[in-house]
Amino acid sequence: MGQVIDLKPMHKSHFDIWADFTSLVAKNFGAILAEAQDFSASSMQANAHLLNNLASARTVSAMILLQTRHAQAACEATLTQSKKFAELFNELSRDTVKSIMVGAERSKAPLKIPSVGKMLHAAE
Repeated sequence: MGQVIDLKPMHKSHFDIWADFTSLVAKNFGAILAEAQDFSASSMQANAHLLNNLASARTVSAMILLQTRHAQAACEATLTQSKKFAELFNELSRDTVKSIMVGAERSKAPLKIPSVGKMLHAAE
């Protein structure tokens, strides 16, 4: 007759991998959302400060100077923030791939991907 295969160990292993994966994704998305919230708050504060300064400006040239400085600062802040987001999304992708490739019990260990040739470490 046919051989009976016990699927319980396989289901537990898959559940452990899924649980590890979802916790890593939730943690990393939480960090991304917190960073986005901080950036939004600081951007709103900078815009409010600009409006206050524009209201007190006495000449058109002073207003143009204020707007130019604000635009430069906003561009620099956005560039800095985009680099932070890139790092956070890179960490998210690295952690999720790693959790799927090595499983829940080894997801904190370094992982070497042959095609890349670099050692990846779990973010702490």
